[in-house]
Amino acid sequence: MEILYNLAKDFFNKKFFKTSFFYAVFLAVFFTLAGMMLRSGVLSGLDAYLRDAVLSLRGETLNHLMILTTYLSDKVIVLPVALLTSIYFLYRKKYDFLFGLLTSSFVVSLVVVLAKLFFARLRPPFSEALLFENDFSFPSGHTARAVAFYGILAYFVFVSTRNKIEKFLAIFVGLAMIFSISFSRVYLGVHWPSDVFGSLIFSGVWLCLLIYLCEIKRKMRIQMMM
Repeated sequence: MEILYNLAKDFFNKKFFKTSFFYAVFLAVFFTLAGMMLRSGVLSGLDAYLRDAVLSLRGETLNHLMILTTYLSDKVIVLPVALLTSIYFLYRKKYDFLFGLLTSSFVVSLVVVLAKLFFARLRPPFSEALLFENDFSFPSGHTARAVAFYGILAYFVFVSTRNKIEKFLAIFVGLAMIFSISFSRVYLGVHWPSDVFGSLIFSGVWLCLLIYLCEIKRKMRIQMMM
C-alpha cells in the first residue's frame, strides 16, 4: 500500500491533471464530430467499400491467422500479461513504467466502455462475421487495447536499451501488433473500418500524452542521478 501511495503522490500531480483535462476536451470534440458523422451516414459508403475490400482477401489460412492475431488483444491475454509485467516493474522498482502501463490501459478501457454505451452502434451483419461479438461496435475495444498496451510496452523497450537495432525492433513490433490487430477486427467482420480508425485516433492521442508524461519523469530521474 505504501508503494501505491507514493506512486500516486509522485505521478498524479498538476501536470498529469492538466494533461488529462486537455485529453478530456479532445475526447469531447472528437466524439462530438464522430457522432455527427455516424448519424449523418456520411461514413456508410466508405465503411462499406473498405469492408468489402478487406473481406475479399479472406482465405482459410488467413482466417485462422487473423483469429489468432485478434486474440492477442483479448482481455484473457492482455490482463494476465499486464499483471505479470506490473509485478516485474514493482520488483525492479520501475515505478514510472508501472504508472504508464496501468494508466494507459485503465483510461483507454474506460473510454471504450463509455463510448460504446453512448453511441450504441450496431456491428456489421453477423452472417458475415467469423467471430461472435454481442456488444456495440463503436469504438473497437481490441484496437484501443492494442494501442494502449503494445504501444506503451514498445516505448518501455525503446527507452530501456541503447542498442539501435533493439530500438528499431521495439517500434516495428509494436506497430505491427497494433495494425495487424486493427486489421483483424475488420477482416473478421466484427467491426466497421470507422470503428477501428476511431480507436486508433483517441487511443493514439492518449498514448502520446502518456509518453510525454513518462518522458518528463524519466528525464527528471536521470538528472537526479547525475
